Amino acid sequence: PVVASGGADGTVRLWSIGPPAPTAPEGAPLRLEQRAVHELSEQCYVADFDTEVDDSGALYCASDDVLVCMDAESGARRYEFRCASASAASEAYGGDRNTEGAALIFGSSLSPQGASQRLLALALSDGSVRLHARKGGAAVGAVACGGGAHVTACALGGAAGELLAVGCGDGTAEVFDVRYLDAPLSSLRAHHRPVYALAWLSPQGTAGDVLLTASSDASVKFWGVGEPGDGNDASQPLDVVTREAYPFMAACVVGNGGAKGNGDGSLVLAGGSEAPLGMMPIYVSPLGC
Repeated sequence: PVVASGGADGTVRLWSIGPPAPTAPEGAPLRLEQRAVHELSEQCYVADFDTEVDDSGALYCASDDVLVCMDAESGARRYEFRCASASAASEAYGGDRNTEGAALIFGSSLSPQGASQRLLALALSDGSVRLHARKGGAAVGAVACGGGAHVTACALGGAAGELLAVGCGDGTAEVFDVRYLDAPLSSLRAHHRPVYALAWLSPQGTAGDVLLTASSDASVKFWGVGEPGDGNDASQPLDVVTREAYPFMAACVVGNGGAKGNGDGSLVLAGGSEAPLGMMPIYVSPLGC
């Protein structure tokens, strides 16, 4: 697997993820190897790597309210667009970084491989999640958190890439069908602090898809959302993982997406505080629920 990272130093980096070295002790973390580095003129807060658009791959990089798509090999820009705020009355978040009320890009997600629509989802500081075609960047649709909460994360997933999970600042998570965005399929009272990370899993032996929500309340929860269109509204998580005084800020599924019991999927969680140690990763392998 390959992942992209963006930095405040204006660089975007591609990394290969591999198993620990044969001589590494049991429980050693996965191995990261840098593949490429591209320079931007702006700070990069969000980065995604895409292999489905063409053979060379594409990088999607967000700097404040601007999304840039570039060639993964050469770094040449393919297109870019600015995310205008939904309305002048919208409350935009971002603190000192957003004094002008812009629609900052807080997070992004790509539809999974083989999805019927190749979409890019952007979680914005004006409280919306916007969907764009990955090839060309055309706008496709938009949703918002219920109750007017601000958006903190988004994740595209599902067996056919038809599900969109939206994490909210009030601790809720909502699931939409990207084909019918009028109302959510499920609304979850997931956490008592903001949901900062989302991931879709498809473990064996479960009905439908499983949504992971990770929060700064120091818990990670797994939810069964049923089949698209069945109106399922899960009230209790399938499982809960907690780590005292450890606010979870990021989650990444590496491998096959979590076929339970076969050992091919890994879950990488990261979090921590603003203490000198900063972000501390946790590796869980094999992936189960």
